[in-house]
Amino acid sequence: ADDTWTAPSGEVSLAWDFNETSSLYVKYSRGWKGGHFNGGATSVFDIITGVDPETVNSYEGGLRSFWFDQRLMLNATGFYYDYQDMQVFIIDQTSLGYPIPKLVNAADSVVYGIELDMQAEPLPFLNISYNFAWVKSEYLDFAVTFVDKFRPPRPCRTCPRPDPIDIFREYDYTGNPLIASPRYSMTGTVEYEIPLPGTLFGYGLGSLIPRLSFSWKDQVYFDTCSGRGTKCNFPVGYFGEEPYWLFNAALTWRSANEQFELMGWVHNFTNQYYKTQNFDLSEGIGVILDAYAVPRGFGITAT
Repeated sequence: ADDTWTAPSGEVSLAWDFNETSSLYVKYSRGWKGGHFNGGATSVFDIITGVDPETVNSYEGGLRSFWFDQRLMLNATGFYYDYQDMQVFIIDQTSLGYPIPKLVNAADSVVYGIELDMQAEPLPFLNISYNFAWVKSEYLDFAVTFVDKFRPPRPCRTCPRPDPIDIFREYDYTGNPLIASPRYSMTGTVEYEIPLPGTLFGYGLGSLIPRLSFSWKDQVYFDTCSGRGTKCNFPVGYFGEEPYWLFNAALTWRSANEQFELMGWVHNFTNQYYKTQNFDLSEGIGVILDAYAVPRGFGITAT
């Protein structure tokens, strides 16, 4: 099989600078991704269906601003993404074969939300940043047909084993959220630079910079059926991750001329265990595959 896909893409934006450091803007973008043929197909049906091109119409508007002599940056963005034929990754499996990773098309999907971004220096040498996002995602029209292979029983003990029969079954994912799309999320940092008094051999001692960062992510699902597995036969959220916090810390020494840095750091210092992905392979090879994030780690970095 072969095919050729072409389509236009691009963007247009309009901004109003209502003072020297702040502006309002609106933007429209059209994104496009070419079609696809799935490798590792196990039936002619998989090959001839293929995957159609994906299109997204993006509408965005927001504020970009600085206040108080640029000691406060405040950005706010609202967005709406309208997808047609979104290419979605799934794992196709039957009881008679190995799981096959593939792409399929979700006919109509939307993602919309708001994002707030703030950076502030309320006191000299104290820097604070914070980001918050609320996102709503949904498959508005998404149904997939799988070819389940069924092997009929032998009519008698000495009879030849019948050939497998293809059974076409449709699974409807309409109304479910997109894969790995948390409703709420946020990140932030607090950093304070402490100048060191005195000199050594005529050179300043530089500064120490303690830093704390955090992130929080709401519940996510790792499949198209709200975490119930590709064929929607598990409890809601089984293939996903509950809300969790992550904390990182660092202490940096920076030379007075800002040419050298020595940083000691700890990532995930509460040793939070959380999944970054898991896959339903229960029907093909009889396992659930979990992928976990890196646990607590620490080190030293010289720059």
